[in-house]
Amino acid sequence: MRILAISPHLDDAVLSAGARLHDLAAAGHEVVVLTLFAGFPPPPYSPLALELHALWGLGEDPIGARRREDEAALAQLGATARHAGFLDAVYRPGRSRWQAADESADAAFRPKLALAIRDALAPAPDLVLTAAGIGGHIDHVLTRDTVLIECRDAAVPVELWQDLPYAGTTSAVPRLAPGVRLAAGRPVVASEPAWRAKTAAVRCYTSQLGMLWPEHPDIARPLAAHARAAGGVGRPAELFWSAHWVAAASYS
Repeated sequence: MRILAISPHLDDAVLSAGARLHDLAAAGHEVVVLTLFAGFPPPPYSPLALELHALWGLGEDPIGARRREDEAALAQLGATARHAGFLDAVYRPGRSRWQAADESADAAFRPKLALAIRDALAPAPDLVLTAAGIGGHIDHVLTRDTVLIECRDAAVPVELWQDLPYAGTTSAVPRLAPGVRLAAGRPVVASEPAWRAKTAAVRCYTSQLGMLWPEHPDIARPLAAHARAAGGVGRPAELFWSAHWVAAASYS
């Protein structure tokens, strides 16, 4: 099969679905991860962006360095990295915060985002995985909503992953567009090799580790604790929801 994961940022797919991606690749399937908001921002940078650059410690080419982290992480999983050129919310003019409020600030590039996803769906993959939008980050919500529309039109099945690290503090999925319903959450238990590979892959994002779980110097501990809770069986698992489309008249 051909599996396409559409990730908002350079780490989201690995954090939230890395074990499943590994097991799919290990089973012989083609696994591609397309990260949408991985573009190179032009200066001058906002105060928030400058603060993040200082935290990341990546020098003069932070996005190039983060792309290389992503390629190394996905190699751990047996997946192929692809990067689109859309700017992360912290770099977009007119946006002062990353929450999903004030989506009008992002209206101009929505058609281009849809086109990029449409192009990625040709030829049609057997399955698309993407973010559920937990935590309300505007880039996650934009990714989810656009992927759902384009996959509906292309008749491609979609599953949404539980967004980490946001799911560590909230479980609420932001409101979906009319006509979309989610099946009950389904935990996918990770094989032992997949969990080891996911942990190694997450550690490749060295610039981000201090931000993901600041209170835990060893990222493996909170990652494993959350995964065991998600499975409900004491074994690491990742949680997914299958998306379904219903007629407008029957939607409530």
